[in-house]
Amino acid sequence: MKNWYKYCFFILTPLLILFGFIYFNYGSTNDKISSYLKERDNNFNGIIFTQIIGDEIISIYRTDEHKLGYGMFRDNRFGVKFIRSSGHIELISDKALTWSGSGAPEGELSILYGAVLDPNITQVIIISEGNKPANIIDNGVKIWYLTLRSKINDPITIKATDKDGNVLYEYGDPVYWKE
Repeated sequence: MKNWYKYCFFILTPLLILFGFIYFNYGSTNDKISSYLKERDNNFNGIIFTQIIGDEIISIYRTDEHKLGYGMFRDNRFGVKFIRSSGHIELISDKALTWSGSGAPEGELSILYGAVLDPNITQVIIISEGNKPANIIDNGVKIWYLTLRSKINDPITIKATDKDGNVLYEYGDPVYWKE
């Protein structure tokens, strides 16, 4: 019976050490992302929204200066790898909507995103991307975003409407895209 305890001790001890190492060195994905963003942006205040798309992760965050930024990461077996970040678009504006974009080479994720500042806006449509609807998220801060696996079409043209389809915001050249 004594040998059984020895075997358990020698098997369980390394397993517990391994699990502890993994837990304390890797932490949660959101913790890793927050850590990367804090290193790159001294005004980082907190993540508003995170989405996993395949092996890529996009996090939209707010800053202490009432602005939005985003970070893009790649998820792999060994943790999260930083790809790029950008942003600092206004969360406070007299416009109904703010926006920014970051293009990427064909096959990689590009993003258009911003803040919805008019509470009547229920839909954001990216006309320049074939009238694709953007996702709208309200986590205390109402944001919108659209990800693409292609370059962003120029001229960027955005339309925001209320629940009845009335246009509350428009940017760009809808005539160019033959809306």
